[in-house]
Amino acid sequence: MPKTVNKNDNLKKNFNKTNPNNSTTKKFIGKPSTKITKNIKSKKTFVKKNQDKKFSNPKKEVFNFTTNKDKENKENNNKTHLKRPSKVLENSNEQNHVNDKDQHLKTKTEKRKEQKERLKFRKLNKNNGELIENAKNLWQKIGNSKNEAEKLKTIQQLVELVKGNIFEIATRHDASRVIQACIKYGDKTVRETIIDESKGKIVELTKNHYGRFLVLKLLKYANSEQLPAILSKFKGKVLELFKHREAGPIIDEVICSYSNNKEKNIFIQELFGPEYAFFKTDEKVRLDILIKKKPEDAPKILAFVQKFLNSITAKSNLKLKTVHIVMNQYLNAAQPIDRSQMIHDLVPFVSDFLASNIGLETAINCFIYATPKDRKIMLKETKGVVHKLCIQESNNSFKVILAILAHVDDTALLQKTVLTEIFTETSTLVKSTGGRIILLYIASAHQVEKVVDLKKYIAPDILNVLLPIPITLENGQTVYTNKKPHKTRAKEIMGYCASNLINLCIEHAEVLLFNIHGIRLFYEVVIGTPGQKQPILDKIVTLVSQQLDDQSEETKLKHVMIDPCAHRLLKWLIKDSGNQIDASYAKKIFIAVNLNLETWVKENRSLFVILSLLENTITANTTKNALKKYHKEIKQVIQKPGAVLVAKLLGIN
Repeated sequence: MPKTVNKNDNLKKNFNKTNPNNSTTKKFIGKPSTKITKNIKSKKTFVKKNQDKKFSNPKKEVFNFTTNKDKENKENNNKTHLKRPSKVLENSNEQNHVNDKDQHLKTKTEKRKEQKERLKFRKLNKNNGELIENAKNLWQKIGNSKNEAEKLKTIQQLVELVKGNIFEIATRHDASRVIQACIKYGDKTVRETIIDESKGKIVELTKNHYGRFLVLKLLKYANSEQLPAILSKFKGKVLELFKHREAGPIIDEVICSYSNNKEKNIFIQELFGPEYAFFKTDEKVRLDILIKKKPEDAPKILAFVQKFLNSITAKSNLKLKTVHIVMNQYLNAAQPIDRSQMIHDLVPFVSDFLASNIGLETAINCFIYATPKDRKIMLKETKGVVHKLCIQESNNSFKVILAILAHVDDTALLQKTVLTEIFTETSTLVKSTGGRIILLYIASAHQVEKVVDLKKYIAPDILNVLLPIPITLENGQTVYTNKKPHKTRAKEIMGYCASNLINLCIEHAEVLLFNIHGIRLFYEVVIGTPGQKQPILDKIVTLVSQQLDDQSEETKLKHVMIDPCAHRLLKWLIKDSGNQIDASYAKKIFIAVNLNLETWVKENRSLFVILSLLENTITANTTKNALKKYHKEIKQVIQKPGAVLVAKLLGIN
C-alpha cells in the first residue's frame, strides 16, 4: 500500500531547505497544536468580553511566537551591541569617540562653541575660504573705524586682497557686502579697480541673488565716465534680463533711474522685436507710432510684445515701471480683441499698476476698455486702497477713481465698493486736491448733459479720463466703452452720496471755504444736492457773523468775508438767492454782515460782498439804509476797487 504524503509535511521540508537555521519556523509551520489554538480562542473571548463591557479603549494582547532560544540570542546581542559613536570634531587632529553619556553632560556653551568651530572649519575648506575670512575681518575694521584716513587705507588693503576674485566674493551670501562696502566708502581709484574687473561680468552679476546688489552699488556710485561703460553691457540683453526673476528689477532700475531719454528709448526698443535689439534708432519710438510707420510689420510686432507681456504676467512681475510703459503702449495700439484678452489676464494684478504714474495710466485703460465682468473683479482688487488713491498728492492717482466713476455702469456695485470707501475718512479727503476734485465731480456731474460741460471745474488732462471712448469693431460697428448715459449714471451716484456730501460740508466748512475746489463743491452741494440743505446755509451765516478780534493781516485772511476764495462763495450765494436758493437766505447774510459793518466797509474783499447785497433786489434797500452812517469810512478807502463800486451805487462823490 503506498505511503500517503501529508501536505503539511511537504511544506515543512521546502521551508526548512530555504531556511536551514530557522528554529522557530520548524516548530510552528503547518497545522498549529491544539494547545496554541486553545490559547488563541481564549484570547479572542477575552477581547470580546472586554468590548461587551464597553471599555473606551480595550487593550488587546499581542501574541508573541518567539522561543526561549530567540530570547536568549536577543539578550546576548543587546549586551555585545556597541553604542553609536558621537560626532567627531572636524578641527581636531585626533578624532576621539565621545560616549553618549559624556556628550549629554556637556553644557550648552560648550556645544555652541563646538558648533562654531565646525562651521568655521567648513567655511575655510570652501573655495577662497581663508581669503574671504581675512576680507571679512578687514571689512569689520572699516565699519568700526571713525578715522577717514585709516578707513581708506583699510579699504585699499582689502581691494588688493580680493583683486582677481571679486566676482566669486560678490556672489557669496556671506561676503557680497564686503565688495559693496569698498564701492560705497572707497575713492575713485578703488571704484575704478572694482568696475574694471566687474564690468565684463555685469550680466552674470545681475542674475545672481547676491551679485545684483553690487550692480546697484556700481550704478549708484559710478561717475559720468564709468556709467556709460556699465550701461553698454546691458545692450542686447534687455529681453533676457526682464524674463529673469532676479535680474528683472535691476534692469528696470537701470532703464528708469540711470538712463537718459536716448538710452531709455534704445533699451525699450529691444522689447518690440529681435531686430530692434541690433538696429536701433535714436528717435523716440512709441508702439502706436511704429505701427503707423510700418503697417506691414504690425501683426509681428504686436505678437512679439504680447508674448513678452504674457511671460511677465505669468511670473507676476508687474510692478516694474518699464513693463508699465510697454503695457500702456500695447493697450493703446492693440486690436480690440487682443486688448480685451490682455486686460482679462491683468485683472488679478490691477493693484500692481498703482505704484507709478505710467502704471496709473495703464490701470485707467484697464477700467475703460474692460468688460463689465472684468470691471467687477478689478473693483474688488482695489478694495482697501480707494481712499489712499483719493488723497495721494505725489501723483495723480485720483484719476483712477474718476475713471471708475465715469465708466462703470453698475452704480449699485460702485456704492458697495468705491463710494463707501471714499467717505470713510473725510478729514483727510477734504484737505487733499484729488479728494476735493472727486467730491466736486460727484456733486456737479448730474447737473450737466455732457461730460465736456465740466471743463469749467476740471482741467483738460483730467477731463480726458472721463470722456467715453469709441471703439471700432472688426465688422465696422462703432461702440462706446460705457453703455449707460452720462447723466443717468451721475444722478444715481449722487443719490447714493447726497447725505454724505451735506454732512461733509457742515463738518469741514472751515477747510473747504478757503480753497477754490472747496468753494465750488460747497456751491454745487447747495444748489444741486437733493435733501435738507438749510444746515449748510446756517453754517455759512455763523461763520460770516464772527467778529475780528485781531486786526493783523494773518487773522483777517482767516475770515470768510476777507479770504480770497470764501468771499467769492458769499457773492455767488447772494446772487442766486431768490432763484436756485431760498430768497430769505440773502437777508440772513445781510443780518450777519450788519453785525460788523463798520469793519467790513474798510476791507476791499468784504466791500465786494456788500456790493452783491446792494445789487440783489431783496436786500438792496436795507443795505443802503445801513450804509448811510458809514459814507465817511468808505471815502477813506476810496482807492480800493470795491469801495469805488460801492460809492458809485450809493451816490457818494
